[in-house]
Amino acid sequence: RFLGGRVKLDPTLADAALERLGRALGLAVPQAAESVLRVATSQMYAALVPLMARKAVDLDRFALLPFGGAGPTHGFLLAREVGIKRVVVPPSPGVLCAIGSLVADVRRDFVRTIHEPLRRETAPSLMERIRDGFHALADEGRRWLAAQGLSFEATHSLWSVDIRYLGQSFELMIPVTDDLVADASGEALRKAFHASYAQVYGYSDEHADLEILNLRTTAIGVTRKPDIAVRGTDRPAATASRERRIFLDGAPRTARVLDRASLEPGVRLDGPVIVEQYDTTVLVPPGYTLTVDHSGNLIGEAIDGNR
Repeated sequence: RFLGGRVKLDPTLADAALERLGRALGLAVPQAAESVLRVATSQMYAALVPLMARKAVDLDRFALLPFGGAGPTHGFLLAREVGIKRVVVPPSPGVLCAIGSLVADVRRDFVRTIHEPLRRETAPSLMERIRDGFHALADEGRRWLAAQGLSFEATHSLWSVDIRYLGQSFELMIPVTDDLVADASGEALRKAFHASYAQVYGYSDEHADLEILNLRTTAIGVTRKPDIAVRGTDRPAATASRERRIFLDGAPRTARVLDRASLEPGVRLDGPVIVEQYDTTVLVPPGYTLTVDHSGNLIGEAIDGNR
């Protein structure tokens, strides 16, 4: 239901387009349509899995949050392919980025390049330069925030150092604190780098020399956040729905179709379910249950054995 039904899609023309594609592939229209979804899902899978590997992501600790107009249509299919158990669809996924830009804190990055090896014999002088550099960047950040003419709830800064093994062609950005860089020997900074490197790449060389490239400070002005409306908590007696025949996982199925505005906290639905709203369509395949939290988020959970 594109744009809440304001823009009418022509099923006949859509079928005709898929029929031409299917004819070239030896597929009927339903199989061709599902193949389009599968190709899109596989492309997202190919992009997401290497990223999670580089970041050492534990799937049990994270949920997938699809956004945009098409994200919630693909979200559960991608989560199922990757092995993510939980999917969270925000109330207005089509404008999530716009909402984020309106409520985000004011921030700006400040960078100072050092580009010097961190060796034990020269560590004290280098660590002094690093401390002085961070304090200068923090002062610059505070002046910039004050010049914005805004009233902040609070202000603070985040510090990090770009470090790599000496001669390496890439670096890691290591978060640091004032206490960590106060260690004149540089050993605390070394340990932080080796721990981060081992987490990302599975190993580290604690005897190799390191190279400091950049000091980074992010000045942050915390803005006032809007209150998120809490919806009612009474479990609805029933939710109006209709049914639609869909083709999913290689077979025709009957899916419930619901308007998102009709879903109240406490409702529980088992896939296959289609949830329609103005800015997106949420597809919940078999193997997932769907609930609504008190802020209106749709929470999908993989049923045991379907991960």
